Amino acid sequence: MNEPDLEAVKGVGFCVSIRHAEYMAEMFNQRGILSASMVSGLNEDTCAGRLNDLKEGEADLPVYS
Repeated sequence: MNEPDLEAVKGVGFCVSIRHAEYMAEMFNQRGILSASMVSGLNEDTCAGRLNDLKEGEADLPVYS
């Protein structure tokens, strides 16, 4: 089986808690897949920027949990 092109991978993971979302983002990052968690309590500008990047398909971070 061929390895996926990590540069082309984009996704959103739905987690059961804030702690779970932060853990998943950390695990993706440790494996070389840039990611960030989108959770309640984020700075409004950070949240808006991440959502816009995701909608426009121009996210520097391809995976959000």
